[in-house]
Amino acid sequence: MSGDTLAARQALLARRHDRVRTMLLGEPRGRDDMVAAMLTEPVTPGAHAGVLFLRAAGWVPFSGHGVIAAATIAVERALLTIAGPPPSRLVLDTLAGPVVADLETSSSGTVEPVRVTRVSYTGPGASLIAGGVGLTVAGRAVRCDLVECAGRLAFVDSEAVGAVLAADAVPDLRRVARAVIAALDPVVARMAGTRGDRGIDEVVFIAPSASDQADLRSVTVHRQGGVERSPSGRATVAVMAVLDAMGWLASERPFVHEGLLGLCVEGRLVGRDEVAGARRLTATVCGTAWVIGEHTAVRRPDDPLRDGMGG
Repeated sequence: MSGDTLAARQALLARRHDRVRTMLLGEPRGRDDMVAAMLTEPVTPGAHAGVLFLRAAGWVPFSGHGVIAAATIAVERALLTIAGPPPSRLVLDTLAGPVVADLETSSSGTVEPVRVTRVSYTGPGASLIAGGVGLTVAGRAVRCDLVECAGRLAFVDSEAVGAVLAADAVPDLRRVARAVIAALDPVVARMAGTRGDRGIDEVVFIAPSASDQADLRSVTVHRQGGVERSPSGRATVAVMAVLDAMGWLASERPFVHEGLLGLCVEGRLVGRDEVAGARRLTATVCGTAWVIGEHTAVRRPDDPLRDGMGG
């Protein structure tokens, strides 16, 4: 693929081959809630591959659970070869910078393929932009925390906005997230030093977990309406930054983050530093992905929806 940088490759794909994205991820083959990963040649020395992330609504700079899934698929399907004893290490170029992923693997030593049992990656850091920002959403007084982590995330208490974090409540979560974004965008635009050229990328609804095994439950809703079923890797690091700013982050143990379907990832504090005067938290995110199948997409020239709806 031509292009010296991932950004150049993404721009080229978007300009010449965007129908691949709309065909695979748009209705009727896909849906707004899906995220895809596209492997490319690496662009930095020492990297094994580059990876671009895309959704039905467009290209996105980073996906944490996308890294876990892409690393798992690449190794289990022998798309990438890694040497050395476990844990094996992959370096992936992303639009948010190089990401180091350590893979725990298992194998029977026979003809059985390698199984990736766990992926731990260290990705973009998170900085708290503003805490306790006051809003009015559907007549309710709401406070939210704004975090920068390869995008701008708004954390909102689900009970405060009347949202239920359940799989059968996805339409309501989309509706409430749209209301939060509409209320928050003009506030963000007025805030000095927060790059008011754009608004909120994602709304993260948070709630206590009903499980003793998790510290927090959340659901991430993208600006275009996609709802994450998996616990978001970026949201994990971002909420850790919020908790750290409040003095509530326990650095001696992992932070266990639960998603919409009850699956969890772990966040482990790596360090704290400052970037452009803002405190930044870096963490390692650990999780597991399962390959559930392989699919061959067919594009027929006489198919009226060959490029997806709106393609």
